[in-house]
Amino acid sequence: MRTLTLGVLAHVDAGKTTLTERLLVEAGVLAEPGSVDAGSTHTDTMALERRRGITIRAAVVSFEVDGTTVNLVDSPATRTSSPRSSAPWASWTAPCWSSRRSRACRRRRWC
Repeated sequence: MRTLTLGVLAHVDAGKTTLTERLLVEAGVLAEPGSVDAGSTHTDTMALERRRGITIRAAVVSFEVDGTTVNLVDSPATRTSSPRSSAPWASWTAPCWSSRRSRACRRRRWC
């Protein structure tokens, strides 16, 4: 059986968790996507994550699609691409970069 590890990474407020939720719905894992604003996402499980609407630690959801095991990783935002913050990316088969720049990103000039 093949394995695909798909990681979602981007700047703060770029929609990583929203994209992850949508991918889970499209794959048939969830019937309806959770909402970051409502604190009902599948991958943000810590109380602080739900309360603040942010991802603090990476979460992995595994499911099967057409005989392939997919490991979908919802990652927290990072300001830099330091070796410490980017080390997990090396194990991802297909990093998925969300390119929508957020207002917070533009204000802080992180991009």
